[in-house]
Amino acid sequence: MRLEQLQFFLSVAVNTSVTKASEQLFTTPQNVSKAIKQLESELGVKLFHRFKNGMFLTEDGLRAYEIADNILQQTAILKETFSPQSKASAPQSVASLKMLIAPLFNDLLFTILNRLSYHGVSFSQLSVSKLDIRQLNEALFSDLSNSSTRYDCILTCFDHDDAPQLFPQLSADYVGYLIWQDQVCLEMEQSDPLADYPLIPLSLLQTLPMVMYASDGQEKTFTELVFQKRGVTLQVVYRIPSENGKRFAQHHHAYSVIGSPTNELRPHPGHILVPIEGNIRSNQCLLIPRAKVTQFPLPDLLRIFDDLFSVKKLF
Repeated sequence: MRLEQLQFFLSVAVNTSVTKASEQLFTTPQNVSKAIKQLESELGVKLFHRFKNGMFLTEDGLRAYEIADNILQQTAILKETFSPQSKASAPQSVASLKMLIAPLFNDLLFTILNRLSYHGVSFSQLSVSKLDIRQLNEALFSDLSNSSTRYDCILTCFDHDDAPQLFPQLSADYVGYLIWQDQVCLEMEQSDPLADYPLIPLSLLQTLPMVMYASDGQEKTFTELVFQKRGVTLQVVYRIPSENGKRFAQHHHAYSVIGSPTNELRPHPGHILVPIEGNIRSNQCLLIPRAKVTQFPLPDLLRIFDDLFSVKKLF
């Protein structure tokens, strides 16, 4: 293992792209890819989820990032200690950031915050509150004015069909951005007979044993409410508080509803997604209070999301 490999690894993690990392490091994408593959082979773990929007750290990758970053920081201190003429570190801008997010954004959060740090932002205060989508949206609409003063930004999800009614209510207090739009699908193993369906009929969906990812095991999830509005009652046999539990339930022949491309943030090998009848969609959104939209570091945060996903302003 070489320090150069660790430098390449950190750069890809921050930039979420081999090409961008190679430009930053003044080398070729092939050299960067080779270094990452060698590092994964030496460590015996997968460091990145690789998908069309870029490369995001796996859980092992997150742990490796912290260790590698510490190693390179200590190396820099060692050089600085014995090289008085070396250049001082670039000055950082200090920011305060309070976020409210839905769990599906967990895998993005580390990348976003690291990009801010890479661009010279340090935090005097960083607060991340997490609520499941249903609870988050209920709190948002029941207490709009307090939410817009309490948080600097909110990452949540809305049923696409509800958007025309919901967005005008939000527009007075927030500027809203569409990060991406999901097509709602049924997740299953590739060997499942349902994998041959081009679309899953709603009548069939109602007969299947379902697993829901839910922090609260009693309340209906956002997904259940989306289908309930369409007259579909899902047969939920497991309410699971973690992804590991969800995989366990799926091994016991329970199905899961998930969006695409959200699934690309945490793909399950050997599983496929089949769209559900009715073109059911959901909008993954960033909300920034109007009073704070120009407040540092929110413009930088928006630019990072736009760079990753080409965000669209909604209101």
